[in-house]
Amino acid sequence: MALRDRVRIEVRTDAAGAALATWGTLATVSANIVGAAGGESARGRQVEEHTQYVVEIRWRSDVTAANRIVVLSGPASGKTLNIAGVKSIDRRQNGGTKWLELQCKD
Repeated sequence: MALRDRVRIEVRTDAAGAALATWGTLATVSANIVGAAGGESARGRQVEEHTQYVVEIRWRSDVTAANRIVVLSGPASGKTLNIAGVKSIDRRQNGGTKWLELQCKD
């Protein structure tokens, strides 16, 4: 798989329950980003549009749904994506490697 995009994985650095979230850099890595689907959700009286993405990166032990992704290059450049789920994918048969599939939405 070609990793054509660059992303920054961020970790929340403020105290739990803080009014304003602050984020720090965990790592900057190559990734493959695929726009999966769009949708809408209602918040109060407003309808918010969001797009779901699948972000594939080389396996890391320190990425969780508490992190977020900032897209640095590629078609989704400039977007900040919240990680909704993390799935480990093992493609080591035939000389492959282990990957993380991050289900994200903006």
